Amino acid sequence: MGGQKRNIGYDLIRFVAIFMVVILHSYEKSLSENIGTPIWIFDVVLQIISLVAVPMFFMVSGALLLSGEKETEINVLYKKRIPKQAIPFLAWSVIYVFARVAMGKISLSVKAFTSLLYEPAYYQLWFMYSLLAIYLILPILQTLLKHCDKKKTEYILILWFVFSIVVPFASRYIPGFKLSEHVDLVLCEGYIGYFILGHYLNKYKQAVKLGSALVTWAVGIVAIALGAYIEYRYSLGVSERPVYYAYLVPGTVFASIGAFLIFQNKRYTLKDKAQKAVIMLSELSIGVYYIHFLVLRVLEAVGIRGEAGILSLTIKIILAYVISLIGAFVISKIPVVRKILL
Repeated sequence: MGGQKRNIGYDLIRFVAIFMVVILHSYEKSLSENIGTPIWIFDVVLQIISLVAVPMFFMVSGALLLSGEKETEINVLYKKRIPKQAIPFLAWSVIYVFARVAMGKISLSVKAFTSLLYEPAYYQLWFMYSLLAIYLILPILQTLLKHCDKKKTEYILILWFVFSIVVPFASRYIPGFKLSEHVDLVLCEGYIGYFILGHYLNKYKQAVKLGSALVTWAVGIVAIALGAYIEYRYSLGVSERPVYYAYLVPGTVFASIGAFLIFQNKRYTLKDKAQKAVIMLSELSIGVYYIHFLVLRVLEAVGIRGEAGILSLTIKIILAYVISLIGAFVISKIPVVRKILL
């Protein structure tokens, strides 16, 4: 960010968020099986707490890419920024196609690769489709927000919250409730909102007190938990994912804002060794993101499935993160491989 001192809070966000991502993916069966059991309750609690991970990744990207004075030229976008993200994404997509073939999930065919145009090779890779799509309009967003004052930026976020969060959320529970498909607010929809939200919080909310951030986070967590309880208690059978596994719902927005503010404020003064460690873990987070699903599948293949109980699941989560981190570290030390996979 243009010569500014590095905000270690954003590195802490990446480190914490990628560990949360591993948690989110470690016990998928709890979403539909063992409902009401202690392991199910434990996992739902972990899911609710960890739900902020993906929004925070978008928010950190928005804070760093939209808040600087220098705008990204289109030629720089296509020569540097997009290839830096797209090359590892394509490489890992191919790796996951072959992994799925090896697991007997799909057959090796041309379609297995051409389908990457419209669906991820493995479902956690959806994030990169969304991120790369936002990158395509990055120069436009930078110019737009550079000339928006606080009030106009808040107006954009209000439109996003109403039309991309509140309205779809209401339609989960109110049969027949929806807006006309001709209400087209693409620049205020989906994960772009989190991207802009990160910029807004970085620019205007650096001085928020820790207590206020914690309250905002807690309100969001309670809202998600209450939604989860209502869906479970009254068996609403909503067609979408359970509310405790949904990113574009009001509770997740508030929890993500609170979590982001907890880390964002430059209140952290770490010793040199600790700061270097946090920065290293932050920089390896993208590698953990790409590797961890392969590690989870291997752990499950050798019998570490996390289904036996709370201790079993905890061990699986820690092993998945540590092994993925080691894999990312090894890759980072091999220049040619690092350039392709990280």
